[in-house]
Amino acid sequence: MAEAGITAMVIQLGLTVLRPLCEGRRYDLAVDLEPELHRGFLIPISEASGRRALRLRLDPTKNNQAQGIKWARDYELASGIERLRPRPQLILPEPGRLHFLS
Repeated sequence: MAEAGITAMVIQLGLTVLRPLCEGRRYDLAVDLEPELHRGFLIPISEASGRRALRLRLDPTKNNQAQGIKWARDYELASGIERLRPRPQLILPEPGRLHFLS
């Protein structure tokens, strides 16, 4: 159920979703869908590798501790996808030369 929700969210963000040919293969990204929040989170493999669990905090701590906290807002699916999208490069022509882009 969560996989279908994640797939739908990613498609709505304008991406193509590819599934591994064989089950049990490593993914390059980890995505978690929190159905109660109706939000998805993109966790880099480097941060999830070797862990049994990863907790993202939604609300401030009672003692206002901020150091060492993994804030959910830093792992939002939409903003994470935007950070991964390639940026168009601006090509400035050299003076006196014509440039044609195909």
